[in-house]
Amino acid sequence: MYLRPEADSPEVGLLHGGAKLLVTSCEPDCETPGAWALLGSDGAARLDSLTPEPILAERTIHSTAESLWYGRVGKSGITIFKEPRLGGPILTRKRLNREMAFLANAELWRDGWLERIEGGFVRAHRVQLLVPSLFHGELWPNLPIAFVLRDLHAPG
Repeated sequence: MYLRPEADSPEVGLLHGGAKLLVTSCEPDCETPGAWALLGSDGAARLDSLTPEPILAERTIHSTAESLWYGRVGKSGITIFKEPRLGGPILTRKRLNREMAFLANAELWRDGWLERIEGGFVRAHRVQLLVPSLFHGELWPNLPIAFVLRDLHAPG
């Protein structure tokens, strides 16, 4: 995975086989040979190195990190259903505490469910919604980069 959709751009990560990515757009477009898949603020990858999954009609909306809801699941884990109904088929169970990302859907939330961006539905009452930090980084930083911490406490 690269920082920008350019062959000489710095590498920022390694994609493992089977990893699921959210392609937010393509450059120059998704039909051009050698096109780049843009991965929101996560970087870019060659489109021809990815294997697309079939997209259901109701999943044609594009989610960005800013438009998602985030939540934490407790140590007891959570059951992930294939559809938003109790007694419905189970997709999987996650046994570890973890953070998850969900599609923002107030109507589904009112019905007591959250839809995971990776697929599947969880009971909303089993998730502690998280409030994202206002801190954010630079979209295209000039490298090398450093962070400086300083004490902001006023002298007493």
